[in-house]
Amino acid sequence: MMKINDLIKSEKVDWIKLSDLLDYEQPTKYIVRSTEYNDSFNTPVLTAGKTFILGYTDETTGIYPASNDNPVIIFDDFTTGNHWVDFKFKVKSSAMKILKPKNENVNLRYCYHYIQTIKFDVTEHKRVWISKFSQIEIPIPSIETQQEIVNILDKFTKCVTELQAELQAREKQYSYYRDKLLSEDYLTEVSKLISSISEKDRLRVTTLGEIGKFTRGNGLQKKNLLDSGNPVIHYGQIFTKYGFSTKKTFSYASDDIFSRLRKAKINDILIATTSENIKDVGKSVVWLGEQEVGFSGDMYSYSTEENSKYIAYFLQSNEFQRVKEQIVTGTKVIRIHGSNLEKVKIVLPSRTVQDYIVGILDKFIELTRDIKQGLPKEIKLRKRQYEYYRDKLLDFPKQDVESK
Repeated sequence: MMKINDLIKSEKVDWIKLSDLLDYEQPTKYIVRSTEYNDSFNTPVLTAGKTFILGYTDETTGIYPASNDNPVIIFDDFTTGNHWVDFKFKVKSSAMKILKPKNENVNLRYCYHYIQTIKFDVTEHKRVWISKFSQIEIPIPSIETQQEIVNILDKFTKCVTELQAELQAREKQYSYYRDKLLSEDYLTEVSKLISSISEKDRLRVTTLGEIGKFTRGNGLQKKNLLDSGNPVIHYGQIFTKYGFSTKKTFSYASDDIFSRLRKAKINDILIATTSENIKDVGKSVVWLGEQEVGFSGDMYSYSTEENSKYIAYFLQSNEFQRVKEQIVTGTKVIRIHGSNLEKVKIVLPSRTVQDYIVGILDKFIELTRDIKQGLPKEIKLRKRQYEYYRDKLLDFPKQDVESK
């Protein structure tokens, strides 16, 4: 590290506008036609925002041919969010630019690392690449120094990537066993083994509407959320704040607001009914608190005499994800309606078997919770290390050089 630091101190750099370093391409011809994504399909659909991979499509035309030898940066034209892409892809919308180097004297990966350091005001909802962002000057050392900096920084990003891959592998492992335990074949076998004679034939196919009740939320807005008072959950928090179940809320409401809200009782399931994508719509959390909890519109509570955790695990399953694709509505905002949820079929064993399955899956949840607490902390630490060395390595003093 000292060697590269010494090199940078003595390195002559030119400050050059991004527009003189990078070409851009509009993504119009790579926009996906259908949003019916499926993980079994081959081509990822990308956004330059935080989500990055929205899903996978089976479309075979209009695919951008990025690769290890032909990487690009996708750049959100409104938020300046960006990602490095070295694989074939399609995109969700035209609100981005696809960036490529203009010549062999600029290392695209170097530009990508430097772009991460740029702080840019995006309060105005306007396209920014052509008019403003591309006019920013960045320091360009020799191509050899660019590559040395990239080699160092990529060691940190590789570590983060490997940790993220490990986390994803553990989550896939959990998903596999969850779906296996909820499969009709497994439920049939386990019902024969652990149910009493009077119960063993009770495995049946029913619907969510036949075994429970959906109640739509009302009235709770973000401006109503307080730090103390009566427990409430806003639908947006289901995506960002909660896991599988919870006994406490992150937000509260006044007596006046709370009195007007619909409430969920202990063991009810709270379900978000809107999202930007099919995968997330219908995300749920089981309420295990001792008192009733108020909840917002764009949500349902689901009450059942069955084991609500069993139902909630089903709502996580790949089978439910498959069914969702057939019943959601909307394009920009995806919605799922109670009338359609009521018709969703579910394989339901006896209560004894439900409790048995829930016991196993709860243990899996505990294991994955430990992983999700440990690995994300390590990922966060590695990201901080990357940011520290990135800022050090790219801190060329502009006043010591001639601007170009």
